[in-house]
Amino acid sequence: MHVLTGIKRSTTVVLVIATILLAMASPGHAAAPSGSAQQAAASCSVTPKAGMGNINIRLGAGTNHPTDGILRSGTWAPSACSNVSGGSYTACGGGNKWIQVHPDCLGCFGYVAYSCVRLVRDV
Repeated sequence: MHVLTGIKRSTTVVLVIATILLAMASPGHAAAPSGSAQQAAASCSVTPKAGMGNINIRLGAGTNHPTDGILRSGTWAPSACSNVSGGSYTACGGGNKWIQVHPDCLGCFGYVAYSCVRLVRDV
């Protein structure tokens, strides 16, 4: 009898979650984004600047953070649309600005030296 009660509770929980998800996905329930919300929703991409080789993707905004991959020359990676201050670097003329990138893996991110990449706002 306890197993049946557990199944009924599990089924109820699943139905409630499914109902909430369907309500959120239904057309007409989401308001159109305002001007500032549209800007926040903009997406950007980066690629190494012309003539650059591969660029290290680091776990944090500084050369003191370990590398966790590379952004290959001639490839693009989704990114943030603005840079952040971090540790200084000498590559590509130097600087201390970094940009967060989102390589091809779900939920992962890293940072590349901002002076080494070309940033494009995707339309």
